[in-house]
Amino acid sequence: WELERRNTIFHPWRPPFLPTDGVRRMKWCAMTERGHYIKHPLAPDAVDYESFAKSDVPPLERVEVLGGSRDVQWRIEPKEGQTDAEGWQYATGFGLPFFSGWKPQLDPYSVLVVRRRCWKPRFSEAESASSRLRERLPSTYIKQKGVGVGGSTPKVVFESELGEIPLEKLANAMSGE
Repeated sequence: WELERRNTIFHPWRPPFLPTDGVRRMKWCAMTERGHYIKHPLAPDAVDYESFAKSDVPPLERVEVLGGSRDVQWRIEPKEGQTDAEGWQYATGFGLPFFSGWKPQLDPYSVLVVRRRCWKPRFSEAESASSRLRERLPSTYIKQKGVGVGGSTPKVVFESELGEIPLEKLANAMSGE
């Protein structure tokens, strides 16, 4: 989420600036299922709130996702009846007790002093000298066992106790390291 605040209708929008804004001061946040804003999970651990907030688009160009470095492009998805044409929603505050909900439009003389908009990521595999094409292994083993073919009954495909395997070790094995 991109978050902004203004003092009054006569002031411009800017990143949240009140001491009570907390993590929202970084402007780029994620939201939990319960509606609480948190530091974006793709943001670096030692992020500087002020420098992060200066960006007009999410300041995350490359991220580590699904075991690899990925380029990320961000886009806004305005929703008819839920946001304005630029994807913004407006409110009196970020979840205050007297919170009246998010409005899709801003009336020029409104007391709505905060706004937010959701940016969606699109990931692609990063191009690098070390990246190599991964061969797709044949997917005939399951077919040979007759699993999922013609409404078959469940069959044992693999019988062995593997114990515990750390995810990092599994990822390294899958990437050929």
